Amino acid sequence: MREIIANRGAHDIGKTTSIRNVFNILHAKYPTTTKVYEPVGNTTFPVLKGDVKATINIGNTLVGIESQGDPSSRMQQSVKEFISLGCEIILIACRNQGDTFNTVENLEKNQGYTIYWLQNGKCTDLACWKKLEDKYGIYIADIIEKSALAHQPISSFI
Repeated sequence: MREIIANRGAHDIGKTTSIRNVFNILHAKYPTTTKVYEPVGNTTFPVLKGDVKATINIGNTLVGIESQGDPSSRMQQSVKEFISLGCEIILIACRNQGDTFNTVENLEKNQGYTIYWLQNGKCTDLACWKKLEDKYGIYIADIIEKSALAHQPISSFI
């Protein structure tokens, strides 16, 4: 099982916030198997601001999480590191086109990963937008956890 959930979208649609929400949910359930790479030295959870790069063991499945997905970000390097660590599930942010999008597509072609292109919603009302980001985070965390524990494809839980 080698799968990627690519949370894609335009600038400022909430990709980082949604992925950070997923991280916070999974870290709360699996704190002893969480390794945080960025932000360096962060020992206060949940991660309230900024990007996060981490791995979490869920059952026997290693999950990589990277919330940076902008062009010229660390996303491409994080993906390489997650692959070398043996992550079976990777959650990343990326744009709808360009370098980060191409990085994800190449993982399917060259590394044998199955890609699930997902996108969180956005409202013009800030309270609505926050609720959508929270619900999306819960939804994605649930999919990752179920897939990891059952060692079944993500598609079984979408």
